[in-house]
Amino acid sequence: MLRKKRLYTLIAFGLCFCLALGVQSALAARESAGIGLPQNDPASEAPEPWESMAFFQKTRLLAHPGETAAQILIRAHKREPDAVFLVVLGYIWGAHGFPRDIFLAIAWLEQLRALEYTPVVHLLTVLMGASLDLDVPTALGSGVHLADCGLAREASHADMLKNAGLFDLDAICAQTEKAASKFSEVHKKNYAERLAEVAKHKNEIQSVISLMRELRSRPATLDEQEKIVRFTREYSVDTALFFAATNHSPGKGQPDWSAEKLLAFFIAQREDLTRKHQAEVDKPEMLREFFNLTREAGEVFRRRLTNATGNAEALITNAHLGDIPSIRAVAAHYANGTADFIKFRQLSNYWLQHAAMRADGEAAFAWAVAAFDIDQLTAAWTWASIFLEYYPDNADAATRTNAQTLINRIEAVQGEKKSAEREKAKDFMLGERARLMDWRRRNQEKQISTSKTE
Repeated sequence: MLRKKRLYTLIAFGLCFCLALGVQSALAARESAGIGLPQNDPASEAPEPWESMAFFQKTRLLAHPGETAAQILIRAHKREPDAVFLVVLGYIWGAHGFPRDIFLAIAWLEQLRALEYTPVVHLLTVLMGASLDLDVPTALGSGVHLADCGLAREASHADMLKNAGLFDLDAICAQTEKAASKFSEVHKKNYAERLAEVAKHKNEIQSVISLMRELRSRPATLDEQEKIVRFTREYSVDTALFFAATNHSPGKGQPDWSAEKLLAFFIAQREDLTRKHQAEVDKPEMLREFFNLTREAGEVFRRRLTNATGNAEALITNAHLGDIPSIRAVAAHYANGTADFIKFRQLSNYWLQHAAMRADGEAAFAWAVAAFDIDQLTAAWTWASIFLEYYPDNADAATRTNAQTLINRIEAVQGEKKSAEREKAKDFMLGERARLMDWRRRNQEKQISTSKTE
């Protein structure tokens, strides 16, 4: 559900809302054939390896044997890379107490990419496609799939998952790798472009990391400000400030977040701005978005000193269980960076969407308005339409009128040529909603079955 210029990157990541047009036919074909669909009789279903709480234990990435999903997520807020890896796994499958939500998985996968955890990102990219039983080479392109498989093999986590009995990278990639010698020129071009894109992103991230740390001791030039602003549009302000506050090698060591380092960055940038104002320098001295970033640095510093986290663990646990007020609170914390949550608008929006998928009509319309605000018109139309069609009793007449007004406006802007795209996107989101509801049903039935046997 991100900007069009990032569509190619999201194709590599596989399965977000933007890809509804690309994978919808594959999903529909499997569903019409009855492949991969949940059975009505839970007793007839063989348990999957990831449905056991022991799976995460087998990865040896837990902080302690009994670590819960909420505790893992709290570690991920500190950007511990292995914790973020487990969060992505949890949201892909609904494992270890995480709800199944492919969008939350992709949002956290983006954080891994920003943390320079490149091989693991591509391991999870391949895994995400396999988790939905797609014909991945067809959905993503054989050249792209081959590149992702090669990059994924560099991740030690591949053997870890195979030994846990969950995911065999060799099996998933075998067909594509076997066919590589007979690739067409188009496939070869896609393969080369994918590797070039990965290398470019890696260099850009490393450059921003070095720059944010350098700027703890000097002011940024206008060119450097523009470079950082471009990065924040891609990954968030909070991620850039995380680099300013750390010295560790991303993806290799545990975060060494330091308030002292962040304060040094804040002072270096704001002192320069104040000095230029006092000297009445008649030229642009700071881009507006970079100025906002420096203000956010001060806010992060203040929140770290004064913010009471409350019972974040209980809040996350309840949100994962589907409690609507808790989900709304989690969305608010991601929007504001409070209670030791990272400040990440995309995660906040996806939690609103998660509430909408669980029959929270107000959240559905709120997300529609938020999507419209950031020019994601198809997403806005989708959720406004779902709101009117599926949650007619969740709002008063005025709100329903507002939703219809939003729909009419989007249709007027996009025109009839986008009609098929909107309908496919809507079908895709309803399919994801159904899968989440089925995941919830199956877990409830297992809990009832377990309680009866105890």
